[in-house]
Amino acid sequence: MKKILILDDNEDFLEMIKYVLGKKYTVFCIADPGEIHQVLTHFDPDLIIIDHFIGSYNAAQILEKIKHLSSQRSIPIILFSGTHDIEIKAEELGVSGYIKKPSGIDHIREYVGKFLDN
Repeated sequence: MKKILILDDNEDFLEMIKYVLGKKYTVFCIADPGEIHQVLTHFDPDLIIIDHFIGSYNAAQILEKIKHLSSQRSIPIILFSGTHDIEIKAEELGVSGYIKKPSGIDHIREYVGKFLDN
């Protein structure tokens, strides 16, 4: 089963997305980017979804940690945010894609499937 790591500080969102995506994938959620080292060491995701802002961290800081920790292979990363310029942010950060908040469950499921269902 494909694995997804989701980083977001909205506990309600994490609970909902884990329920929705957990029907088809193994989903691991964290709300504290400080845990990323430990999680990537043990979880080895096939896809990472990150919020643009998580507490005092921003996506650029989190991506730097992820790239340092997962240098052996390229993991697709989706930026998930309500920021008005998410398309530009996603391009600047060099992520694989983006989902604008709020988005419907069907859209999220379909978008994630584009990266994992092959």
